[in-house]
Amino acid sequence: MFFKRKIWKRPLVENFREILLHAVEDFQKTEKQIATSFMEEDYTFVLSALSTAQEGAIALGNAIEQRKGEGRESVLILEKFCEEVYQLYQMQGEMLSQGNSTVSTQTKYVEEENRELIN
Repeated sequence: MFFKRKIWKRPLVENFREILLHAVEDFQKTEKQIATSFMEEDYTFVLSALSTAQEGAIALGNAIEQRKGEGRESVLILEKFCEEVYQLYQMQGEMLSQGNSTVSTQTKYVEEENRELIN
């Protein structure tokens, strides 16, 4: 045979819904990693992961808008998520710049929230 059969096989292509489901699973994993890292006081990782999560949410929102059009509820939810992530990033950055001794009040609140996410 002139062509090998392997060449004729198409790569597995996910549909848009599967891509969205994988993205949500990734967000959930990242959220747990952030919570765990925060409780372990790995604040540098927390800042990096928050930034990455926000970038992912923006990319996902853009993909949804391109595929389904603007004004979708899912995009509005992602925009709110990005705002929340930005607020967390700002708070975490302030806590780092002030030193770990000044984070006790904010840390207790966030740890309580994180325990709910991890369990």
